Amino acid sequence: MQRRGNKPVVYLDQNWISNITKAHEEGETFSERDYYMDLFRAIQLGVTDNRFVCPTSRFHESEAAYGSRVKDSLWYVARLLSRELSFTSPVQISHQQLIEAALEFADLNLPEIPWWVIPFNKDPDAEMDAPRESDVTVHISMDELHSEGKRLRDSTSASLYEEFKKTRQQHLSYEAEVEFGMKQLFVEGYSGQVNAITLRSIAKSSLLPLYTEVAIETLGRCLELIKICNQGGGLDKFLDSPQFAANPFLSVYAKLRAADIVRFPERQPEPSLLDDFYIIASVLPYTTAFATENYMAELIRQTGVGREFNCRVFTTREKQEFLEYLVGLG
Repeated sequence: MQRRGNKPVVYLDQNWISNITKAHEEGETFSERDYYMDLFRAIQLGVTDNRFVCPTSRFHESEAAYGSRVKDSLWYVARLLSRELSFTSPVQISHQQLIEAALEFADLNLPEIPWWVIPFNKDPDAEMDAPRESDVTVHISMDELHSEGKRLRDSTSASLYEEFKKTRQQHLSYEAEVEFGMKQLFVEGYSGQVNAITLRSIAKSSLLPLYTEVAIETLGRCLELIKICNQGGGLDKFLDSPQFAANPFLSVYAKLRAADIVRFPERQPEPSLLDDFYIIASVLPYTTAFATENYMAELIRQTGVGREFNCRVFTTREKQEFLEYLVGLG
């Protein structure tokens, strides 16, 4: 399963994009303005010279929508640096990884498609065209959905995960929690079910048809996967196979969550924690350098997923090292 092309891939999480945006905001009091302006120029130059790429993702769009005051500027900066290169959705990334794993499990031929079709909307090794004004026009779609998502994340999801975390701490070691987590995430991803609390929240809005459509699509993906697995001994056998255990998305997510549960039992989860797990699980296996915040970097280092996928991780404590790294790429 090829995960890299020839050109380095650099990913900035929302905190870094926010700081670059603040550095450009007139009248914004920001002590690190000079650094983030230098960082912005270094990334622009590197992308322009085709030495590396800096893709955006749907997480940038949704996170920008959560912060109404500067959402337009945040999304503008993310798209300006990316030159319209973007990661695909985590649903597509996870599912296509599982399809490849199932085909290998069943000893079937992999489809002859370019490696980058799973994670990206276009080939990152291709020359990145200069952005046109229309390419970076602000477009935040589905504001109602983003607003509902933020409300659920900040209240329902955060409190449910905190309760889940306390329950899991009574049972398993880190290794066992990783195995449990991968299978639980797999079942949740293909169940097409919406928990009762979420359903009650969306039933009063116009979003219910959207969730019905998602459930139908989920069923279709599940049937596709089962059909392949049945040619190699069945779904249950696949879930115990080394091919399933090596799935990048599920493995990274489960390892990060297991480390949070087992190794940091007293740490109260922040509302964005589960989103952060999704971001890292989606993009890190395809990324050469990942700039994130301190706790996420600690989980990445604790679990070894950065080393596993040969991805360097930088935090704001390593700002100068990150800038020097980017200047030296290519």
